[in-house]
Amino acid sequence: MKKIVVVIILISLLSILFSVKSFSPKKQNTNTTLYVVNQSTDTVEVWLTLSQYSGSLKNYFVQDVKGIFGIKTIGSSGMFILAPNDTVSYQSLLALSGNICFGGQAINCPTTDYPTGTNIFEFCLNNNFGVAPQESVEISCVSGVNSFISGELSNYNWIVTTGIDSIQNFNNGALGNNSNRYGVFPTGCTNCTNQQGAPICNPSLPFDAPNTIPICIIQRPANLLGGSVFCKFTGFTDN
Repeated sequence: MKKIVVVIILISLLSILFSVKSFSPKKQNTNTTLYVVNQSTDTVEVWLTLSQYSGSLKNYFVQDVKGIFGIKTIGSSGMFILAPNDTVSYQSLLALSGNICFGGQAINCPTTDYPTGTNIFEFCLNNNFGVAPQESVEISCVSGVNSFISGELSNYNWIVTTGIDSIQNFNNGALGNNSNRYGVFPTGCTNCTNQQGAPICNPSLPFDAPNTIPICIIQRPANLLGGSVFCKFTGFTDN
């Protein structure tokens, strides 16, 4: 009789152990989180556009905006509304590459609605694969400036070039005031330090002076992923 009782107790203990194991919490996602913040007093339209890849790379990157920041449409680009002082966030399991534009979709040349063009916040996050991959962020004013954007980075391992490291904050200025800013591509300076490949527009925008050193891209080794990247909208320019 005692043997039967012991066996029953052992079976019960094993059942509890397996039960605890099966209901143990899943490992937390430690990838980099992207935040979009509206620090202005206006409700703003925000467009997210994802980089599109083909072949094997397609399986490593997020390719559809649906569900990101509450976007309900399917495709490579989608819009959401951000009220004053609101914040949205997204932590991808796959690599996430693309750009964010405030007030409308990004354009290459000025229009009647956007006489000074548009600027965008660009990012490539959680791309920890391949040979020496780098996470990167920057603000591109190559095609003009319609909004004031600032970036904020957690951790201290973001650099722009040798000797310029521990970058945590960066931002763009008004049109004509974006040369020699860490993490910012000046207007017309597609390659950061020169104007080769600059957009040809009619009417055209006045170009900034190219940077003297390549400081436009803020990056870090992708194996150091984690923490937070903030893209903050502080208002539209008056240009």
